Amino acid sequence: MLREYQLTNFKAFAGPETIPIRPITLIYGPNSSGKSSILQSLLLLKQTLEEADSSTVLLPKGKLVDLGDYHEFVHRHEVSKRFSFKALFTLDPEKIDSLWVKKLLKAAASALAGLNVDFVYDEEAKAIRFSSVEVFIGDKVLPAISYPPSVFEEGEVPELRPAIQINREHSFWRSWWNVTKEHFEEELITDSGDVELVSYKGVEYEPFKRVLKDLRNYPFEKAIEDLQNENTFWRIDYHNFLPAGRGSLPAEFLRELKALIEKTEQAQRGQSSSPADSLEKQSTEDRSPFAAEIFYSSIGGQEPFRQGLDVSPVAFQVCSVFLQLIKDMIYLGPLRSYPERLYTSSGNVSDHVGKFGERLPDILFRDRELLNQVN
Repeated sequence: MLREYQLTNFKAFAGPETIPIRPITLIYGPNSSGKSSILQSLLLLKQTLEEADSSTVLLPKGKLVDLGDYHEFVHRHEVSKRFSFKALFTLDPEKIDSLWVKKLLKAAASALAGLNVDFVYDEEAKAIRFSSVEVFIGDKVLPAISYPPSVFEEGEVPELRPAIQINREHSFWRSWWNVTKEHFEEELITDSGDVELVSYKGVEYEPFKRVLKDLRNYPFEKAIEDLQNENTFWRIDYHNFLPAGRGSLPAEFLRELKALIEKTEQAQRGQSSSPADSLEKQSTEDRSPFAAEIFYSSIGGQEPFRQGLDVSPVAFQVCSVFLQLIKDMIYLGPLRSYPERLYTSSGNVSDHVGKFGERLPDILFRDRELLNQVN
């Protein structure tokens, strides 16, 4: 359920203007105070996510509402201003399919989640771009994950290439680290016998006591640094303005490139050493458990210890819940129809103006005196 909605630089709202949402929410005020603007902004999001193709950031002109262009709906028609919305809503971990995401969100000990999206106008391309996306988990003020301002690459068509930033101060990441360690320990101390061995840089851990020791001794500060490094260089795919997928590439490539550079530098200095020697020289606080590889007998393959390093499933889950909230909204229509340039009589004899005032012309045409007074 939507709990809070915030608008900045949208029509009458300079903002940020916060609207609390309850099961029954009444919006009232004098004319031109922005009542309709609140509904129009929601319709703008709804028609963008439902009508537009995924590459369209915002759809101001659609079946539900016609807001013109960015110049017409941004506050005071100043296209240099950023338009943004923030939505906070409740999220039920029990309704989440992914066991990993469910574990993480349960550990957050709060059902609150949310999104803040900033939009800008690119005057050179004459197009609306989204500037940043912030994902809130359990905290309405401090975002847990941010997709920072876009970098417009040179060329005829600028491309959005946002990175991912982890807010290390957010309490969610302490929960993440605790859940991650519990998950790894469950994998390694299982009685099923599925796990055959664990290796680190080609050196086998036999039994698993060593990797468990590394895991338990690995400091949170280094774990969160691993997390940030793993999520910095991925290409993010978007559904309109919502992060919706993570492209393959470059994190693994960059890790391998870095390892190759280090190996080359060692060889040049005559300091080449075997993996076992390197492993022995490292303290337990230096050996990242995320670099280990776990081998399953039932699969016959290997699975890196990197499940906990991918923040995208959590962010995508929050975006997915928001998307469903917007799609589930039902627009009942205005209390009256918008004025038309010409009215014609349909011959209806009812004395009722109709739900949208659509029968008013028939009433007026039947009463010439009343029609003259209106004119």
